[in-house]
Amino acid sequence: MKKNIRTHAKKKKALALLKDNRLGEARDLYAEVCKIDPMDAESWFRLGTINIELKAMAQAEGCFRRVIELEPRLASAYYNLGRSLELQAKNDEAIAVYRQMLRMTPHSEAYYNIATIYLSQGKFTEALEAFRQAQQIEPDNARLIAGEASVYEKQGDYEAAYARIKPLLDAGQATPDVAMVLAAVSQRLDRRAQAIELLENQLGRHDLAGNTDILIPLHFELARLLDAAGDYGRAFHHARLGNGMTRSAFDNQAYAAHVDAIMETFSADFMRRAPRATDRADQLIFIVGMPRSGTTLIEQILDSHPQVFGCGELSDIGNLASRLPGPRGAIQGYPQGVVFLNEQSCTELARHYVQRVKTLSGGADFVTDKMPQNFQFLGLIELLFPGAKVIHSLRDPLDTCLSCYFQNFRFQDTNLAFSTDLANLGKYYKQYQRLMAHWRETLDIAMLEVSYETLVADQETITRQMLAFCGMPWDEQCLKFYKSGRAATTASYNQVRQPMYRKSVQRWKRYEQYLDPLKKALAD
Repeated sequence: MKKNIRTHAKKKKALALLKDNRLGEARDLYAEVCKIDPMDAESWFRLGTINIELKAMAQAEGCFRRVIELEPRLASAYYNLGRSLELQAKNDEAIAVYRQMLRMTPHSEAYYNIATIYLSQGKFTEALEAFRQAQQIEPDNARLIAGEASVYEKQGDYEAAYARIKPLLDAGQATPDVAMVLAAVSQRLDRRAQAIELLENQLGRHDLAGNTDILIPLHFELARLLDAAGDYGRAFHHARLGNGMTRSAFDNQAYAAHVDAIMETFSADFMRRAPRATDRADQLIFIVGMPRSGTTLIEQILDSHPQVFGCGELSDIGNLASRLPGPRGAIQGYPQGVVFLNEQSCTELARHYVQRVKTLSGGADFVTDKMPQNFQFLGLIELLFPGAKVIHSLRDPLDTCLSCYFQNFRFQDTNLAFSTDLANLGKYYKQYQRLMAHWRETLDIAMLEVSYETLVADQETITRQMLAFCGMPWDEQCLKFYKSGRAATTASYNQVRQPMYRKSVQRWKRYEQYLDPLKKALAD
């Protein structure tokens, strides 16, 4: 009873703050309530939903796990837990939680979320099945129909994708999701003008005002089509609007301090005496660089070789680094936890990762991991994987940063938050350059640097260099990477379905009048 008296007024005030959209204050009050009464499932639930709104996904995950402990049959808690996991890119865990929920109740949104995860992983058969299961619950739902069409588009079947959404277009029932599918297929089907008009109409809808989750991707997709149409002023306008709507913030000083800590930890002296894993890892190829620097193209070329399996962008190395153990088993994180590694722990960590890629690849002779930002972990990679190779993709800084600015990265609130601001992009790029210079001086790991511009100008010469570096024989299939049929799921998936794509070289010149903040940051 005393707990109820102590929490009642706080809950009433917190609910009023929530209704006024004063989320930070509401979160603090609900956190107080949960501390006073840890058995209050309702307050844990509200605290979790607020944390999702504030992009605090790890905290939201903890809240909904607590709700499920208290109310194990509450389906909505499973849904929100799945969302918090999905938005942390914990995709396998998210799918498992959604499946738990679906065993309790049919839910089209849970199927939709499962399908979108599978789609992001290139598991098109599984994605299609999940979209169709969702449509069994809501057969006329335009969002679910558009989801099915997006699978066909990702598979390169543009006619099938358009045919699936055409009845909605003809009936005037287009939604933002339908508009995004039309935009994705428009250039292959000569429907760019139609797609631009539909995107503009969707952006003009009064009922979508303030709904940034919908408006942001619409702005980025419109920017992409206007760029392709040569309307560069309007294209940059919509890219700026899309970036400006994000609530993410990038702390330049904190990131610079993080890079300082990496460089101080992985000194030349430390690398000489640091323990290594005992197992050779000659089959591993890490493709690193800035996002949008050509890493997808490099992986697609290598994956066309019969001995290679491209694993795509794996988050495993970053996750592993964040959980490095410290003294007495506590989580120390990266880079500080590196100093607590010994030969046994290096070997155990390495074996876990190798088993993961072996499962993904079916035991291929060589596997690639093209998570670009693994450039931050190259010292750790050298310790864990003796014999592994690194291919570093380099591209003109202005082109790289501009391409990032035009890209709607899905998880901008985490490690890609720098991409929403031109000055931050330049500052991040400088830190990336600084760290790569440190690795060149400090590491012994085999590393080949590949210029994107040289690769697109002379594909065969550079491809031969890459294969020789990796220890593979020449194979003509690598020159026809766009015919491999492989599922590329990153932002460059459309480019790597075409012969060598040269249009992006010196793209920045079309936008030079807008790039002063970026140029200044790169020059500092």
